[in-house]
Amino acid sequence: MFTYLKSGYRLVKARIMGGRNRLSLPYKISVRPVNIVIGLLLFLATSFTLAWPHLPVADATEYFKFSDVRTLLGIPNAIDVISNLAFLFVGLYGIKTLTQNKMKWSHPLYLIGLCLSSSAILTCFGSMYFHWSPNPDSLVWDRIPIVLGFASINALMIADRVDENWGLYSLGTIFILGTLSVIGLNQNWLTLRPYIVVQFGTILFIFLILLFVPAKRIGNSIWWATLSLYVIAKILELADQRILDFTGLISGHSAKHLLAAMAMYKILSAFHNTAQAKSQ
Repeated sequence: MFTYLKSGYRLVKARIMGGRNRLSLPYKISVRPVNIVIGLLLFLATSFTLAWPHLPVADATEYFKFSDVRTLLGIPNAIDVISNLAFLFVGLYGIKTLTQNKMKWSHPLYLIGLCLSSSAILTCFGSMYFHWSPNPDSLVWDRIPIVLGFASINALMIADRVDENWGLYSLGTIFILGTLSVIGLNQNWLTLRPYIVVQFGTILFIFLILLFVPAKRIGNSIWWATLSLYVIAKILELADQRILDFTGLISGHSAKHLLAAMAMYKILSAFHNTAQAKSQ
């Protein structure tokens, strides 16, 4: 454990003192990506252990109340429902790109891309179902595809910067843990805390990998753009009513759907280029 933490310390020191060029000098070879990943996992585990008592144990009642409750063509909460179609288009784009490259279906990158594309399609229908009738039971079908999406994006990051098989293993692990956290919360044998750890732990892990592990094929700009879209989407979600009052057309939550779909499109576009290069 000390070795992994020491490797992480040396890498952070190199970042601060000399930026990316400094990393190429005395110990780039000795600080392996695998060591960095393990060190970051230990850091996240420690951080969430300390934060655990302060995390919420259940969804607030306001979570199921949205600002835009307008009905259109008989569809309740129409804009929140219909805006999820953006995920469907992104997912179909991802499936199409998979059929256009020569990568074998058993290749880790192919499986990760398939899961990421499928998560977008499933998010469309799961979120539409939830927003049609927001309640704890319909929320399950919204959250499980989201877990698959986060797991797939995390897996793509690891596959590109660390190891392809590690990426695939992480996908399965995060998806299983995330799904159990969603079902456990719905069945009242778990609190909200495990789901928070899975979702935000995955986001923080991606952020830290982006900082400390050099890019191979998917450049930093793609990941920073994706994370920025995600952050803006969360801000819009918090400003649900204010955005609706300002625009008179769309709420913050509906806008969040559109930006989140854009973020997935950015990642799938980058994946397509990576998969093409890998299959040549």
